Amino acid sequence: MSTRVFRLLLTAASLMILMACTGEEPVEIDLNETVPPTTEAPEDDDPNAAERQRLQELAEQQCLDDPSKEAGTVRIVDPATNEVVSELTVQCSEVRNP
Repeated sequence: MSTRVFRLLLTAASLMILMACTGEEPVEIDLNETVPPTTEAPEDDDPNAAERQRLQELAEQQCLDDPSKEAGTVRIVDPATNEVVSELTVQCSEVRNP
């Protein structure tokens, strides 16, 4: 075996050992979703925060006004093209039973 091949194998083995010995324990994944999901903190400098809150309130009000609804939906439509620019949907079960 040549010296070059030997050094290459030695380097590869050393890297494998170093990667295997990071000291970090594996984290178990909760497949039953018993741990609540994390959410991002709202940005303080979000210029659309007030508008987003208003859309949320309008969608929730739909749920409160019509007990037969399953979801309240608010769409922002570009009047020039009739294209839906944004849409917010709220599950009425979450609004009625907080």
